Amino acid sequence: MEKLLKLRADVEIIKKDFNEKENKQLSHYDKLVKFLEEKNEKLTQDVQTKMNKKKMIIYFPTIIILKKEINNANHNSNKTFANR
Repeated sequence: MEKLLKLRADVEIIKKDFNEKENKQLSHYDKLVKFLEEKNEKLTQDVQTKMNKKKMIIYFPTIIILKKEINNANHNSNKTFANR
């Protein structure tokens, strides 16, 4: 009978230890998931920022060229009207 009580006590200690370790693992897992989600969000924002900068690098010179062409066209059309 004593051996049975000792075994039950040992089983309870093992269950308690297991539950504590499981809770620590779950807590660690939750922290890791949160960290990875935040990291993913930051990386996504960084990629979007870099893509927007690349778009500006591509589009900005094009806008300047178009403005010059428009100004030249306006200037040439003003000369044409002045000569009439």
